[in-house]
Amino acid sequence: MGELDTARISEARTAVDRPAGVAEARDGAVAAARSVRAHQPRQSLRKQFEQVLAPAQRYARLREEIVSHFTLAWPVLRRAVLRLGGELVQSDVVDSPEDIFFLTRAEVLTVGRPSTSGSLRAQVSERRRRGTNSVRSPHRWCSVRYRTP
Repeated sequence: MGELDTARISEARTAVDRPAGVAEARDGAVAAARSVRAHQPRQSLRKQFEQVLAPAQRYARLREEIVSHFTLAWPVLRRAVLRLGGELVQSDVVDSPEDIFFLTRAEVLTVGRPSTSGSLRAQVSERRRRGTNSVRSPHRWCSVRYRTP
């Protein structure tokens, strides 16, 4: 592995930026809401709308910035997990590298123990049939379990 390539990081950030049309749609929705509020007799509702709008827009931008930084490494993590899946294929535990996404962390850690390959194949097959995988439950890959509200 080499050092981080700033050009690649810049390209990835650009890829996750919002499409240009989203800003115009947002501005149009705000203008429409302001137009409706302008024709309402209660001044307090217009003022309340403006007081709520500014922080909502600020926090939306902040959220998008945080999300883009947080998800920047996902393609690299996916390749790493697929590489682990490739190792499982070479060990004749699963049929394809993508099968690893249908296993939990605990199940992957059982590899090498007697009679796990057949049971893991069965788990993958059943989860594929049901359309469920461990990606929907990220805590399965982490050693820390997070509570959901």
